[in-house]
Amino acid sequence: MKLKKYVSQLDFNQALYPDYFFLKNKTDEELKVLKRSWLRGFLRTNAVLPKVDDKIDFLFFRSMVRDDYKALFHEIASVIDSEKIVFVEDYKIRQNKMNIEASRFLMEHYWIFERINFGNGLLNSCCFIRLMEYLFICSKIISYNFTFLVTFADMQPVENLLVQLTKLTNRKTVTLQHGLYVDYGDMDTVNVVNYKHHCADYFLAWGLSTKRLIEKYHNSIIEVCGKTSIFGLPEHCYPENKSEHKKILVVLDQRIFDEQNFAMLDIVSRYTQGKFIEIYVRFHPSNNKELYFERFPNVKLIVNIEEDFIVIGHTSSMIYEALVLGYESYRYTTEIPSLGFPKELSFTDYASFEDVLHTGIRQKGGKDYIDCTGLASKVKYKNFFNMLLGSTES
Repeated sequence: MKLKKYVSQLDFNQALYPDYFFLKNKTDEELKVLKRSWLRGFLRTNAVLPKVDDKIDFLFFRSMVRDDYKALFHEIASVIDSEKIVFVEDYKIRQNKMNIEASRFLMEHYWIFERINFGNGLLNSCCFIRLMEYLFICSKIISYNFTFLVTFADMQPVENLLVQLTKLTNRKTVTLQHGLYVDYGDMDTVNVVNYKHHCADYFLAWGLSTKRLIEKYHNSIIEVCGKTSIFGLPEHCYPENKSEHKKILVVLDQRIFDEQNFAMLDIVSRYTQGKFIEIYVRFHPSNNKELYFERFPNVKLIVNIEEDFIVIGHTSSMIYEALVLGYESYRYTTEIPSLGFPKELSFTDYASFEDVLHTGIRQKGGKDYIDCTGLASKVKYKNFFNMLLGSTES
């Protein structure tokens, strides 16, 4: 596909914002190092993509690499009444030798560099290299003969660009919801891309809370479909007797909230001293695990939850998912913007943590965040995709 006819209509600032946010406070020396590293990485990048000759109904594209994301993606796709579905995911590989095709792509599209303007030459160069890598992937995928594009998270740079390109070729685009989104207001955080940089025609929301947030910023069509499965938290495995609890699961937020993570773990560690209660943690991919294990040597890394846990978190989606399933779930409340959580299940310090834990409240809730799960959710996704398929037949 020739990109030149479409480039003037693409919003590069939107797609590149996560990279810009990462780079904006770097020194020139740091930017030089990143520029060399990213260029070397791009020129050794290749993509393993499925060979598709026939016309397909749905192209499912996912750039975020996580096992639970992959499972959710495939579970949602499994409800569609069509066999003409192709997945593009986990596609990127690094090779030892230079990829001649990537090098040629960079040279042929160097003219795009003049459209990158973040106010700093080195920062522009870094963002341009990132953009070339994203467009290199998009140029391959956009040539597939598909009717609908379904992305896992359209605020991710390469997915955002692919959605923009697909819309310019007059094909419909859909994005899924990958987590619970918080309106951060004026807070300086990259997480605003979750709702501000949505660009697909359709947004399939887990619940009304996210629907309202997307509607605040966009005029796209939003369907509430719930979440087919809540991965990592099995249903109905917990005992009714609170005294049987022997484990606490602390779900950590991303690195930018390390201060709150440590404070939360301090509170939980104080509470468990002298008690036969084990503390497990679920890390965010951005966390530096060594720092946590150094400060809290007694905590254990959770792999699979196969029994009852008290679930504690700060802003993680998992505490809301635990609430939906009826786990004993509590939230550490700080000044950081977050979704609402029952006040009787929230704490701010050690004293209030003791208070809420001693109440032993176990209640189901959270329908505003996750409308439904299981079969009920699958039916909603199925109805939506059947509607899309029907729209092409009328």
